Amino acid sequence: MAETVRFEGFTQLAKTLKQMPEWVAQKELNLTVRAAAAVMQREARRLAPKDSGLLTKSILIRKVKAIRGPYDRYVGRYILGVRSRLVSQRRRRKMTTEQRAELRRREPYYWHFVEFGTSRAAPVPYLRGAFEATKVEAVGKMRERLKKALAREAQRSLRRRAMRDMKGAR
Repeated sequence: MAETVRFEGFTQLAKTLKQMPEWVAQKELNLTVRAAAAVMQREARRLAPKDSGLLTKSILIRKVKAIRGPYDRYVGRYILGVRSRLVSQRRRRKMTTEQRAELRRREPYYWHFVEFGTSRAAPVPYLRGAFEATKVEAVGKMRERLKKALAREAQRSLRRRAMRDMKGAR
């Protein structure tokens, strides 16, 4: 089951974003969401078992297509997960036994056994644990980064306006 965080009270932010150039709003919001995901990624890597180190290295942030909603033109969706299935099933079938064995050494196919447990092993929830442990910190990071970005863009627009006024006064 996917965990989500719901943000409310973003009407003022939406108005501010509509006043900004679209490319700036899109870039800043994507960087903000990615920064929050990076906080969770660090915690997930810390919580993950370190037997071979492969699982820890394979925890990544991946951007997928934008979701439908009021802010979908600005923010893409980022997923924090484990890189697995490096090769499609069709290509796997064409591989030799040695190639498949090499692929198994490079990908942590067992990540969900660790996360959710099995009948013989207790779960070690490193992804869910990272989300629960850092969700407040991640939202704070988003808020902080977005404030800086909005202040920076406000300064830029003031400079642009001043330059236009100077050109018009000539």
